[in-house]
Amino acid sequence: MTNQNKFSVVIPFYNAEKTISETIESVLNQSYKADQIIAVNDGSFDGGAEIVKSYQTKHKEIEYFYQPNNGVSSARNLGINKARNENIFFLDADDLWLKNKIEVHNLHLVTHVDCKASFTNYISTDLSNGNLLHPNTYVNYLPINSTNLALNLVRINGSASSFLGKRDKLMKISGFDENMNFGEDLDLWVRYAKEFKVCDLRETCVVIGFNNPERKNKLNRYSISTLYMGIWGKIDLKLANHAQKFAARRILRIDIRRNARNLSYIFSKYPGNLQSYEKSYFNIIYRNYFGYLIFLAVDSFFDFARVFSINRKR
Repeated sequence: MTNQNKFSVVIPFYNAEKTISETIESVLNQSYKADQIIAVNDGSFDGGAEIVKSYQTKHKEIEYFYQPNNGVSSARNLGINKARNENIFFLDADDLWLKNKIEVHNLHLVTHVDCKASFTNYISTDLSNGNLLHPNTYVNYLPINSTNLALNLVRINGSASSFLGKRDKLMKISGFDENMNFGEDLDLWVRYAKEFKVCDLRETCVVIGFNNPERKNKLNRYSISTLYMGIWGKIDLKLANHAQKFAARRILRIDIRRNARNLSYIFSKYPGNLQSYEKSYFNIIYRNYFGYLIFLAVDSFFDFARVFSINRKR
């Protein structure tokens, strides 16, 4: 097997003393070794830093950096700046890799020199008890490009912990947006794919930790609509055909369903927020407020029909 490619792994962590050891071990135990492991402490106040430093004394490839708490995007960007190698992985401190993760990417790079980023598939584990949950069964059938990612028509399976990018390409698009506290990984993938080729390797190589309270709280706090419409604005998404407009409505209705019992939100605050945030997208998707109400009526009917059908089958 060729050894022409070298890899840096960026592990941002914040109060991860319960999981960081297993994460680091999964990198050290790779069949194809990373020659630089960058652990960035984002202002932790638990014992995670001491655990990382204990590994550092035994493994010269591990480098430790500290920054005051400024968020995962800032920590990842610090890791990008400190990386010595062209090929950079990201690995969250509550996830881990299967033994062949780096090897799979390396073999792909050797035979696909035009590929500027790649990602693999994942299985999930329950952090509350350590039980494996299920493999991800989502399959991408469309090209991995900026528009399809921005409309959730394709996905980076496993997200940050699955992704391998090029240092110079990450630097060119200014890395992760440090002003974002949610969806910063999706935002980067969309901007990256607008400039460079991204490949879906499909092989399962990552274990993602679920039932993480921090992840749940982040998901519940933020508006999906605001996230996606902000990303659309960054890439000047045109929504040029019916399929793309339908995909956009499907994303926006996530927030509608979250507030299904709050009629005042659905009928006034929600469309008002969209119009004030980016009126042009609202008008492209719904044409006008009357079109939005028609969409609500049709969508609610299909929701009711789906629930009724499931109950009948039982």
